[in-house]
Amino acid sequence: PDEQPGFVVGGTYLISGGLGGIGYELSMYLASRYQAHLLLIGRSDESDKRKALAHLKAGGAEVHYIQADVADVQAMTRGLDDLDVNWRDELTGLMHLAGTYREYPCTELDPDTALEEAKAKVIGSWALNEIAQQCSSEPVFVVFSSVNGFFGGMNVGAYSAENSFVEAYVQAMPTRTRSYAVAFSMWHDIGMSAGNPLAALSARRGYQLISATRGLHALEAVLRQPAGQYT
Repeated sequence: PDEQPGFVVGGTYLISGGLGGIGYELSMYLASRYQAHLLLIGRSDESDKRKALAHLKAGGAEVHYIQADVADVQAMTRGLDDLDVNWRDELTGLMHLAGTYREYPCTELDPDTALEEAKAKVIGSWALNEIAQQCSSEPVFVVFSSVNGFFGGMNVGAYSAENSFVEAYVQAMPTRTRSYAVAFSMWHDIGMSAGNPLAALSARRGYQLISATRGLHALEAVLRQPAGQYT
């Protein structure tokens, strides 16, 4: 099959969790290498993210921050419509990184809590797809996932189920949507992995700790391949 375009110079990318650990690295990568226009969605107040936004803008990026729940289609649509951006015609890609990670034994699993924690990743995937369906630009749709979705893991049963779901959701999307679920192992002291005492144990068990550079290069390589689920 023909090689896909990967990231696009001057493209417009909507990123959920775009100021989190991995999200910030991705945002900076797109800004510095591709002069991308960034539409970042998060629940935090913009004033709490001033430093990160300033760093991105200092790197030459055109950045807009939308305070909204990624599981709320109407809130995201209103926020996007308030921008001076013709996003329905210009959006190049949607990158879904928002999610919650918490470790606890299955015996302590409370259904209501688990559903609330799953909202960002699971309902957020559906909500962002609803945003994508409003676009005439046919943006690429990318969900960041975890190898826990396949292997499971001690004390992360709910998190594993979330990732397994979003991978299946992406694979069930209509073929007209160029969509990817990319399952990573633990990143090296970034995002949900930052300060995680299990990092050393994961490395001893054969999992590769991923540096920001290596992870982003891997993501770019995946986006040059046919749509689908990648680990």
